[in-house]
Amino acid sequence: MGIYRRNRSYQGSITVYLSLILFLVLSMIMVIIEGARQTTARIFAERAFVTSMDSVLAGFYGPLMEEYHLLGLDGSYGDIEINEDEITSRMNDYMSYTFEPKQGLSGAKNRSQLYGISLEEIQVKSKTKLMDYQGELFVHEIIEYMKYRELGNIAEIILDKASMLEEGQKVSILYDEKLKLEEELVVIDEGILALMKYIDGLSTGKKGIVLNKDGSLRVESKFVKKILYGPPTIDKTGINNELIFKSIKNQYVDPSIRFSAIEKDFIRIKEINELIVKQEENRHEINNKLEKANENLQELDQALAKVEKGDKAGKEAIKKSIKEAKKEISNLEDEEKNCGKNIRSYKKDIDSCISSIHSNASHIITLIKECKSQVNKAVLELEQIIKTAKDFKPLINSYEETLNKEKEGLSEDIYENLIKDLEELKKYELESEKGYDFLLMKEILERDYDLLETCISLLEKANKELELKDFISSKETYMNANNKLLSYETTGLNIDYSSLLIQDEKTPDFLDNVKELIDEGIVSLIIDPDTISDKKLELEGLPSSLLGLDETKRSFSFSSMFSDLIIGANVSCDGGLFSSFDDLSLSSLLSDTANRMIEGILIQEYIDEHFYRFPLENEDPKANKPSVLTYEKEYLLCGKTSDKENLEAVIMRILLLRTVLNFTTILTDKGKLKEAKVIASALVGFTGLPILVSITRTILLITLAFVSSLVDICALLKGKELPILKKKIDLDFIDILQVSRGKIQKEASSYKDSRGFSYDDYVTLFLYVRRKEDLTYAMMDLAQVNINLRYGTKFNFNNCLFGYEAEASFRIRPLFTRFSFVQQYLTEKINQSLVVRAEYSY
Repeated sequence: MGIYRRNRSYQGSITVYLSLILFLVLSMIMVIIEGARQTTARIFAERAFVTSMDSVLAGFYGPLMEEYHLLGLDGSYGDIEINEDEITSRMNDYMSYTFEPKQGLSGAKNRSQLYGISLEEIQVKSKTKLMDYQGELFVHEIIEYMKYRELGNIAEIILDKASMLEEGQKVSILYDEKLKLEEELVVIDEGILALMKYIDGLSTGKKGIVLNKDGSLRVESKFVKKILYGPPTIDKTGINNELIFKSIKNQYVDPSIRFSAIEKDFIRIKEINELIVKQEENRHEINNKLEKANENLQELDQALAKVEKGDKAGKEAIKKSIKEAKKEISNLEDEEKNCGKNIRSYKKDIDSCISSIHSNASHIITLIKECKSQVNKAVLELEQIIKTAKDFKPLINSYEETLNKEKEGLSEDIYENLIKDLEELKKYELESEKGYDFLLMKEILERDYDLLETCISLLEKANKELELKDFISSKETYMNANNKLLSYETTGLNIDYSSLLIQDEKTPDFLDNVKELIDEGIVSLIIDPDTISDKKLELEGLPSSLLGLDETKRSFSFSSMFSDLIIGANVSCDGGLFSSFDDLSLSSLLSDTANRMIEGILIQEYIDEHFYRFPLENEDPKANKPSVLTYEKEYLLCGKTSDKENLEAVIMRILLLRTVLNFTTILTDKGKLKEAKVIASALVGFTGLPILVSITRTILLITLAFVSSLVDICALLKGKELPILKKKIDLDFIDILQVSRGKIQKEASSYKDSRGFSYDDYVTLFLYVRRKEDLTYAMMDLAQVNINLRYGTKFNFNNCLFGYEAEASFRIRPLFTRFSFVQQYLTEKINQSLVVRAEYSY
């Protein structure tokens, strides 16, 4: 019995053991299978998610592709703003067909889903618009579209033709710096103009020499060189202009004349004093005789009293002697009176000589004091000139360095002319051997000032000695003053009057006619205003306005330049013409990297293919697609709200370029340069300011270049091509006075077409150097308004997506681990959400 019971307790133990092992094996297999299924489901869900994003972007906006070959998703789906719900809804639809391929199909049987994937939520986390990143995405799509297409002639324009602008660029840089130098030097010229007044007595003002009503030169009453020993000559006065010399000739004063008169008066005083001495001696003798005569008379009177009454004959004899004695006394008294009278007369002569000496000395002192005051003014003016010249030194050194640096890019004629102008400017340097020695002039004047002060002191001392009637000392002091004044130096104070020109005939103002025409409108001179499109663009809601890319920089204006131009003005005459030429950024053409250049060329090719420009003569714009603006390229370039404004702005830009280029050509024409200087001298030569003559010459050259450029642009708009740099300017200065719309049209029609730059080439060139961001958003503006015009839609680039980032959460139901005996052994939950995030773009 015991054995039986022991054996029974072990029955089925193997079965239980094997069952437990089987349970563990099955659990392990199910977990492995479930893990594989879960991984596959995750991958399947992720791929379905990415595919749905791709499918959403596959619904790109058709009109944008049709018209401008660009991919973009209209994320608004007809709404005002981007509709994220619509995007997620579409993604949901696309994924639902992935998870349930047969949904919606009639007769299709729903089979059990192996993966058990369910979508819980979809969110759009971020969006990238086509206009984001300063338009780089927009440009990227353009490059991708254009890079496999054959390039046209734009590469030739950029790489070949545009290189010919280099000389004009260099000239603009040099002349901009040169005009600033000349403007600084006008201060020195004005100082020299003041020196003409202080040193040579030529009446001058800020605008030059001053004339009398009869047209003669006005002369100052006091000036440094007024003291001049000997007769005045051109050589002695140092005036190298005969007209000025003749006008001032009678104003010079020779102090030696008055000093000689003073010396003569002293000689006369000496002579008179000698006569007085003689008279005094004679008077003394007469008084002695008179005393003796009176004593004799007294003795005779006594003798008469002693004569006896009866001695009648003796009495008569004594009376006769008394009578003779009285007669002698009377004669002696008369002689004594005459001596006294003569002495008094001689003393009056001495007083007259003294008065004459005082008068001459007073005139000399006045002359010296007047010269001294002018010497002081001249010294102060020279100090300002010297200070300006010192400040000017580094500027002219900088200009010279720039000129030498740019030498290789300049023609020989232009470089030669600029070197000549530089030599003229260098005359204003302190150490110049060809110009004024301002330091020496100041040194001379300071010595003269001290000398004049010494002379005044000597003359005043001599006057005091004269008052004390110390004639010997006084005369010696006066003569010392004369000898001192002989050292008065004016030789090194010569001023150059060679550029001073006085003409009776009035020279015509070459700016008046041009100013009147400009006031009527520059564009109307070269094109019929009635032919210009009146289309306008509303900027509200456009990409450029949304990002605030409206240009606020003040551009160069010919109207303002000519309005400010005044013949004879001492300020910069170009109104920023040459510096504005550099603002065109044409220098970047030669410094662009290969990648930047290729990108720019591809963008220009794209613009050439998709946008219109101003139609030239014999071109019919009716063949073009409907567009909000007719002159689209002009808008891309200038960004104005109307066709008229954009066309005017482009014409002004070409006019600026052509004016500088034509100015460059004129610099190679020695005949026109010489003629311009002659006219400038006639216009402002009366000022005596060489720098002002140079500035006026530049004004004339700019004006001629401007008028020639009007003709050039008129020819360009007629469809002709012109050389970038002409060999010669056909117009003459007389044509400036005769310019009119009719003349411009006639001259333009007579132009022979030659290989060069066309209007289209200029526009392409300007577009190439335009800031890429501005150009990009301007293209978006036109694409947006044109699509809406042609398709009647409300497309907006602000709703146009290039890509987006989304996130979805999925639930993957467990299949092989749903048994409780399996789940109790799992350390982690299988039934968790799967979160997937991805980015997708074109």
